[in-house]
Amino acid sequence: MKKLVAIDIGTSKIKIITGTRSVRNVNKFKIQSVYYVDYESFFSSELVFTEDIHRNHYRSNFNSIVHAIQNALSKEAKSFVLYCTFNSRFSKIIPIKLHASSKKRLKFAANIYLEKIVTDLMEANYRIVEFDKQKNEGEILLYSYRYDVFDDLLSLVDKTTYDVSIIEFDVICLANALSANLIEDEQEQLLIDFGMSKTNILLMKGEVIEELIVSDTGLCSIIERIAQRLHINLNEAMKIFSEQQSNKLLEISEITWEELIEPYLQQIFPDIDSILQKNNIPEILIAGGFANNVTLRNSLKTISKKNIKIFNPFAKFDLDIEIKNPEQYATAFGLFLR
Repeated sequence: MKKLVAIDIGTSKIKIITGTRSVRNVNKFKIQSVYYVDYESFFSSELVFTEDIHRNHYRSNFNSIVHAIQNALSKEAKSFVLYCTFNSRFSKIIPIKLHASSKKRLKFAANIYLEKIVTDLMEANYRIVEFDKQKNEGEILLYSYRYDVFDDLLSLVDKTTYDVSIIEFDVICLANALSANLIEDEQEQLLIDFGMSKTNILLMKGEVIEELIVSDTGLCSIIERIAQRLHINLNEAMKIFSEQQSNKLLEISEITWEELIEPYLQQIFPDIDSILQKNNIPEILIAGGFANNVTLRNSLKTISKKNIKIFNPFAKFDLDIEIKNPEQYATAFGLFLR
């Protein structure tokens, strides 16, 4: 068993899972703690979000992020493996299936593919997700960085506290969490992860990623709408959003949840619908802290004509601890199972 600390670095929260896990069997584990840490967000005095705000988010918040991570690591014993997520908001990720007779040939084919289509990207690479010897087929994730900030981030974290650090894409972590909750081998699952700066839409068949869409439209658009309607800055709008989200209703008579959520869903639904039209999916799984919003679930059910179910990544496992709002830890749990 190895000691693990899995850290999912979000836009305004860092979610952390600690515990031990078997090296050979990832489903053999013991979770010791699950919690989140708020850190100073990138919400500012602006009224609208710009690309510069997202681009500079992690760089401008290094101190608060590193402080939150260091605070979490200080509670752990020395010598463990540290996992962190790489936020796909800062990259473009495309799942591709390639035919090859071996894993070595798959790598060769992937390199050729990469050279042919990647010409003007700042940095690009691929990762092998799966190789099926019987079908002579493999799946790779092709990704290109828009902003490479995570190496800089981890360089500021005290390396004396852990043995090794591994950075993983958050969408791969979501895929891990879905795979861990499979009921049938070829089961199709559609998961929507509602993030602050983006929305991940993931279709899986069994343990294989069939389709992946990372939308740049996130819950920030709702916060931006609050700011514009009430003529306040983004930081103030974020506070209102957080309190509304936790059902501490404020007296804002001129704004309803329907007004805020429906434009957001209209922006992301074409991507969701493109998957629904091609696949027979009985229900949609949703994750992220905002998945608890009743208006969101009802509106999504109406527009998609599908059953909506909150995804609990721990549902299949007997845990020794109780986890509040487990849907917000889907990425962190998938990272823990990496």
